[in-house]
Amino acid sequence: MKYIKQYEKVNKKQPQIGDYVLLKRTTYNEDFENFIANNIGLITEITNKKRNIEVKFFNVPENIEHLSFFPNGGGWTYFKTYDIKHISKNKEDLTVFLTAKKYNL
Repeated sequence: MKYIKQYEKVNKKQPQIGDYVLLKRTTYNEDFENFIANNIGLITEITNKKRNIEVKFFNVPENIEHLSFFPNGGGWTYFKTYDIKHISKNKEDLTVFLTAKKYNL
C-alpha cells in the first residue's frame, strides 16, 4: 500500500541578522527603487517581532543618500519583511539573481 504524504506548509525563510537581501519596494522616487532592486543589502537589525528590518547598503550614491529614506545618512534604512524579494546567508548567491536580471535570463 502506498502512502500519500500529508500536505506541509512550507514557511518562508525568516530573516536573520547578517543575512544578505534583495529588496523590492514601490516608492515615489524611481532612483531609490532602482538602487534597492539592483544592490544587495545586509540585515543589521530586526525589530517589532521580526516585522521591521534594518538594512545596510554599501556604496550609496550621493543623490540617493540624502533622501529621507536614509535617516542620518550612512546607507542604512528600514524595510518590512514583505519587501524582501530574495534572502541568503551568502552574498554570492544573490549576485546570481542580479546577473540573471541584468542579462534578462
